[in-house]
Amino acid sequence: MASIAPSALRELRTALAAFDRAKEWEWSDLFKWLELVKSIIESFPNFDFEDPEKYLLYKRLAQCLNPNLPPGLHYNTLRIYESMLIKIFSTEQSMSDNIPMISAGIFPFFEYASPQTKPLVIDLIQTYYLKLGPQLTLCLSGMVSSLLTGLEDLTDTEVSNKLFKLLDDIAGMGPKPLFTAVWQALLKSPRAKIGALTFLNKRLQKLDKKESDFIPNKELVVNALIAGLRDPEVLIKRPTLDVIKSFFPLDCPILTNTYQSLLMSEVLELLAGKDFTLNRRVWEWLGLHDSSTDIYAVVDKMTSALMGFFDRQQASEEEAIVPIGIIESLLDQPELTDILLEAFTSHILEYVNRFTDKYGKLMERLKSLLNTHSEKLEIVWGHLTSKLEDQMNTFDLDKTLNAIELMLSLKLDTSQDEYLFPVLGSILGSMEDCNKKDRVKAQRLVLKILPELAANREIQSSALQYEQFLSNLLQEVVESQVQSPDDLSPANDLGLSLEVYIQLQQYSGFEPQLDWIRLLDLCPLPTLCLSPFKLKRTENSRIKWSVACGNFAWVQHTCKQLS
Repeated sequence: MASIAPSALRELRTALAAFDRAKEWEWSDLFKWLELVKSIIESFPNFDFEDPEKYLLYKRLAQCLNPNLPPGLHYNTLRIYESMLIKIFSTEQSMSDNIPMISAGIFPFFEYASPQTKPLVIDLIQTYYLKLGPQLTLCLSGMVSSLLTGLEDLTDTEVSNKLFKLLDDIAGMGPKPLFTAVWQALLKSPRAKIGALTFLNKRLQKLDKKESDFIPNKELVVNALIAGLRDPEVLIKRPTLDVIKSFFPLDCPILTNTYQSLLMSEVLELLAGKDFTLNRRVWEWLGLHDSSTDIYAVVDKMTSALMGFFDRQQASEEEAIVPIGIIESLLDQPELTDILLEAFTSHILEYVNRFTDKYGKLMERLKSLLNTHSEKLEIVWGHLTSKLEDQMNTFDLDKTLNAIELMLSLKLDTSQDEYLFPVLGSILGSMEDCNKKDRVKAQRLVLKILPELAANREIQSSALQYEQFLSNLLQEVVESQVQSPDDLSPANDLGLSLEVYIQLQQYSGFEPQLDWIRLLDLCPLPTLCLSPFKLKRTENSRIKWSVACGNFAWVQHTCKQLS
């Protein structure tokens, strides 16, 4: 192999030294310099030489591809690269040193190249880089990331057609390396995202098997899709959803349940933004407007993702509102409204209860949501009533009582009387089954429910059940007082229970069925908080004496007997 003449190397060093004065040059001077360098390189029999000036040459040529320089300079620089590539491929020994240096110049430039110079870069890669064969994988990631920027604008058909042909030829050498590079570009290269998504939407094929050359690494693919969905630009989110909608259906066999759940969470989170163009794509992916879709199966797939939102520890009010925004969008779809309210009412209310003290807007959004779907309140209250009946004497009862209390505090525009009657009846009829802690909370809830209702006698049967409970409780108090005269806690518990009883009597107008004078007379007077004198000194008593004495003759008579 012929060696490069020392005189030619001296000419190259002289030319490179002249570049140090480039700041003083006119464009015409730079054009002349490029012509000089091109003639010197063409005089080389090959490009296989070890000289520090070679790396300075690559640096200067890369500087000549600065986007701020005119396209004509770029074109002449690329012609020099072409001359170098011709020399490099004349001997395989020089590839490993020179190809990375050339790539460092032309790959970053391609994104900013003019429509006139882009085809030349593509031709250089098509003509020379593909000759690398398996070695191409060493620079494939950077190459593909660079080329994909050219697919952002498909109106330039010459460039886009050349790019698709080049990428197809690379795929012909083995699709896995190419698609690995494309997915990596979507994940890591912001400027290549649109091009990556354009290529995927046009070149991905149906994923109907558990393995595919188009999905070289499932974790990479899912993370890349998530990166697209999380991008702040809606122009990235839309084609990302198009890829998911077209190639990753809900029953896609190539993704595990864990990956499907992750993807579902990210897709549903987009609903909180209320962007119509995104929401439409989500509905299409879920198949909501397809009569053949099994809606219950869709909701089943959404359950894990939605529960993940409700279980999060939210760091800000904006983040805390996201799950409510998702539910709002989902409930706007008639196919989902009833199913979701039945399945997630408790979780929604529990979530709001958890953060309402910290993020006040949650209550406003929940109230707005329920007012919007006021015709569905029957489902909400029916769910809560059913939960209440199922959870008596369980640890979950506390959450349901809190949920009911939250519903009362919302003060919805629609009257809730008809829904509160069953709740009240369920609580009163099951008081015996509650543990002491939940019973106290349930009784306080009754005191909040009663003022919300108009006078009505329909709960007399439940009130009578409560009366029997109170009678049993009073007997327990009597027994405990006899055994432990100094323990006032049973009497205090009785005080709250009596307050509920008094309010029930006022509300429903039922006549007491028990001989209260006899029952109360059984209680040791010094420790029972019923005497007017005792009441004034006992802050723990729950009986509002002034109200009771002013409205109920039988209470007054009882107290006279006791005093």
